[in-house]
Amino acid sequence: MPMNFFSTIRGLPFLIDYSGLKIPKQTQITETSLDLSGSVSLRTKILENPGNTKKPVIYLQHGMSFKGIDDVRILALGNNLANRGFRVYLPELTEVKNLLIRSETISNIRASFLKIHSLEKCPVSYLSASFSAGMGFVALADSECQKVLNSVLLIGSYSDFVKTLPFVLKNYEIESYAVNVMMYNYIHLIRSEPEGLKKYFLESALDNGLSREGDELKGPKVFLDLNEEDKNFLNRFLESSDFRNQLALEIKSIVPETFAKETSPAFFTDRFYRPCFLLHGDDDSVISPQESKDLRNLLLKNGNQKIYFLETSLLTHGDHRPFYSGLNEILPMAKFWGEYLNSVDLLL
Repeated sequence: MPMNFFSTIRGLPFLIDYSGLKIPKQTQITETSLDLSGSVSLRTKILENPGNTKKPVIYLQHGMSFKGIDDVRILALGNNLANRGFRVYLPELTEVKNLLIRSETISNIRASFLKIHSLEKCPVSYLSASFSAGMGFVALADSECQKVLNSVLLIGSYSDFVKTLPFVLKNYEIESYAVNVMMYNYIHLIRSEPEGLKKYFLESALDNGLSREGDELKGPKVFLDLNEEDKNFLNRFLESSDFRNQLALEIKSIVPETFAKETSPAFFTDRFYRPCFLLHGDDDSVISPQESKDLRNLLLKNGNQKIYFLETSLLTHGDHRPFYSGLNEILPMAKFWGEYLNSVDLLL
């Protein structure tokens, strides 16, 4: 039997657990602290099935959600992976949970990865989505990490941060959450007194992320308290895509070049030689699938032939669609996940 067949067979149960056709078994969850160097200690959940103490290990990093490692989506993914026989570490990064885009995330991911490896004394795989995926790639391009890294799976990742920023702002009508997060992080670059607008963008993002409704909504209340200048700015921002594009270019020109380079996977592909799995929704409105294609091409150009890429309509940014919406894409997706799961099993 060809390896593709076995990969598909292994990936199908993983997808079935996501399909809603059955309720996945709940794995054991242990909460602990991951003590990094200095005084940094990360709240961490470990998901696994009881039994064999020696299991392949996956470091699963949450994305920009104020719910952090309590987000039901990341827990569902961790549970699904644990049901495949893995031990899944899920650390909570404070700055990511607080919706902050910071270069310190890279060093925190690297330190977390190496700590997990030191505890488990075996190779570790890394899985994440969106900005945490891209920053994870940069973190693990480090030579010390490459030696003990099994593989990475990056879902909806970016390649070049500078190219990503304008794309995010362009799609406000489709995906306001990501736009609000981005503006929360960068409004201070283009406004001399950004405090009111910063609060508006944060609360608007949280309205979405925490599923607030009715009187619980805080974004509209913050808007009412803004001065007229800020209200006019927001009205233009909300109503005009041209104005948002203009702001994106302005922010892009101000973001320090050093930050863009030190956080962009595109500048680290020559150091990355471990298997890299790239999965992207074909109509992702937050990060263009072209970003994953660009990253794939750069890795191949630099001699890494262990690259697996899938663009699919079964994914949106940060979630999946009902599988009946793309029946012809189920087997390719199962094969992709099966190949990734196989890579986690491999010893270096």
